Amino acid sequence: MIEKRTEISERRRTMFKVKERVFSVLVFTVVICLCAVSLSLGQEKVVKIGAIYPLTGNLASTAMSSKRGLELAADIVNNYYDLDIPFARTKGIPGLNGAQVKIIIGDSRGDPKVGMGEAERLIKSEGCVGLVGAYQSSVTKTASQVAERYGVPFLNSDSSSYALTARGFKWYFRLCPSNETWAQNLVSFIKQVEKEKKATIKTLVILHEDTEWGASSADMQKKYFTQAGYKVLDVIAYPAGATDVNSEVLRVMKAKPDILVMNNYITDGILYTRTFKTLNYNPQHFLTWCGCSEPGYIPAVGKDGNYFFSYSEFAPELAQKRAVVKQIMELYKKKYGENINENTVRAIPAVLLMVDAINRAKSTDPAKMHKALMETDIPADQLISPWAGIKFDPKTHQNIYARYVIVQILNQAYKCVWPPELASAKYVWPWPEWNKR
Repeated sequence: MIEKRTEISERRRTMFKVKERVFSVLVFTVVICLCAVSLSLGQEKVVKIGAIYPLTGNLASTAMSSKRGLELAADIVNNYYDLDIPFARTKGIPGLNGAQVKIIIGDSRGDPKVGMGEAERLIKSEGCVGLVGAYQSSVTKTASQVAERYGVPFLNSDSSSYALTARGFKWYFRLCPSNETWAQNLVSFIKQVEKEKKATIKTLVILHEDTEWGASSADMQKKYFTQAGYKVLDVIAYPAGATDVNSEVLRVMKAKPDILVMNNYITDGILYTRTFKTLNYNPQHFLTWCGCSEPGYIPAVGKDGNYFFSYSEFAPELAQKRAVVKQIMELYKKKYGENINENTVRAIPAVLLMVDAINRAKSTDPAKMHKALMETDIPADQLISPWAGIKFDPKTHQNIYARYVIVQILNQAYKCVWPPELASAKYVWPWPEWNKR
């Protein structure tokens, strides 16, 4: 009997030891899992987004405006603001336990090869989960190739070459409208002018700088103006960053077009304005793209900038219809001491959309972010741009709701004149001649 009791006791002790070991293993496993989760959350405390812009060179002032837009967007995400915009009233990215956003800037110097190298650095060395930029279409073209190779989302809110969305890339998404849209908008506006001003407009000359953006813009303008029945007398390319454009202007004057359609950046725009005045060139009107709408243009040319038409992706008039526009305009003015401009306005949604995709994916995993981007459908009332929303074409990844407005410089200020529903001023047509002002 004693032996049986001893045997039972031994069995109980053995079973207890086994249970103790199993419990220890379970506790150890739980601790390891908790440590892993803790490490994972620690890794998500800062999410890096890379941005590529020409911070040095002729476009430095433009890039600085974009940089401020990126920084403002990150500040809105990381802190609390009582604004009617996504992520303003939460601190950090909710879907990643409040992870903070950090913008890592790369300077392309306006060079496609440098931009490509910066994209590589931002992805491989800095660990950026996505890229935004790069303003110039030629730089965006090469930088987005790097993102495509590494399988990293590239959100482009400020490059318009139609060729960028024709490549069939998986990871490239464009928020802004293309230069094809601009060409269509120009034709619509000229048709409106003919009707309202009883103007006779039959011919045009297209002038463009010779990079990817300028050349592709000219192609689209020639295509749509020709389809609409207008005669393109000449298409003139000139080297980007030219220091003398007398020969190009004389060539335009010799052709005698009714209107001149221009595609240039700010330094070229300033140079052409001065040359037009010097040579007293006065067509029915000038329709410019980009150069005359940059924030440094009016300070450089003063009253000589009056009456030029240009495109824009920002209409302050929207502040009367969308509360968020007024709120962001006031916040930017308070933070930087200057008025917000379209370059800033285009940069902000790139960061906010990247954050939105991460938040909906609850991850920085590229595949999950890609899925979220493909499902994006943001209404207009959450945007500060005149776009009708953000939703990507499933094939090209072009924002199908993107659109431009046309502005005219009146009394050294940009006034929206098209489309009619956003217009805040009546446009001046024809062009007031230089020597009669």
